[in-house]
Amino acid sequence: MPFYFAPISDGLGDLLVSLPGLLTLVRTGEPTFLIIRSPKQEQVAELIPGLSGAIREPDFHAKVKRSDDIFVNMRDHPLQTEAIFGSDAYFEKNGPLNIVDLCRQICFDLIERDLKIPLQFEYEPFPYKKNSASFHKVIFIPGSAGRFKCWPLDSWLNLYKALSSRGLECIVIGQPDKSPEVLELLEHTKDLGLAYVKTPTLKEAIDVISSASAVVSVDTGLMHLSVQQQKPTIAMHLKRSIFVRPERNCVSIIAEDCIPECLTWTQNDTPSKSINFETYAEIEFNPCFGQQSCKRIAEIGFERVLSEFEKLMSKRILIKSD
Repeated sequence: MPFYFAPISDGLGDLLVSLPGLLTLVRTGEPTFLIIRSPKQEQVAELIPGLSGAIREPDFHAKVKRSDDIFVNMRDHPLQTEAIFGSDAYFEKNGPLNIVDLCRQICFDLIERDLKIPLQFEYEPFPYKKNSASFHKVIFIPGSAGRFKCWPLDSWLNLYKALSSRGLECIVIGQPDKSPEVLELLEHTKDLGLAYVKTPTLKEAIDVISSASAVVSVDTGLMHLSVQQQKPTIAMHLKRSIFVRPERNCVSIIAEDCIPECLTWTQNDTPSKSINFETYAEIEFNPCFGQQSCKRIAEIGFERVLSEFEKLMSKRILIKSD
């Protein structure tokens, strides 16, 4: 009775928040395969003991199915198909349902209710090796495939100067070849001591993030990884993002609601019927109505981020004395 599990969507963060469902199936001892929906998810499979393998989604749909194959598709659920995430219809139906509670409900329905397999919904940190380049340092993650989610350069520079004046060392991770925000920050801090640490593989990103003292990030996949690795995390979100994390080691700073011309999509009450990904590629985000950066994200002042950072660190939540 092989299981084939497909996460909530195609991003790294989408797969990370879906992992408790996959791990529940792996623990049954039955052959369990991960259906990967884009290149962003390819390196996760090798981190999961007991997983039988990973299959790209178009290849999975093309293969001949056995009668006992069970496809657990997290997109094939009313919470996905009845309304677009962040739309007026979504909040009217579900209230302020965040991504963790949404995934828990979908996994419960598809695995425990439908398959009669007890769901174990917990996020488990990946094992890691200490990385000296990030040890006891603060990580900045400024880049995202959705550039409208990115914080302005001046805000990062002011935060860096404020943390440095408090004796804290900071580093940047990300992909300067893909993210203009990462490249811009590095170019403006060449002489200021803000180091860049390469993380060409997911395993290296896990080591670097797990060795740090804290993370400040925009809404992106590595932010979810930081939360999963139980690091104190400051995350910045658009008002209508459902990807806020409720864990105690994460503080989500929410921007004001978008300007009216950016809200027309929220009134779209057409259900999302896309439950499968027919192509295997990284989905391109649309710019924010002609602007590459969001006015509302830009309004999150560095003073607010600094204040939340200091409050979170003063609690010493889940900080290990390695």
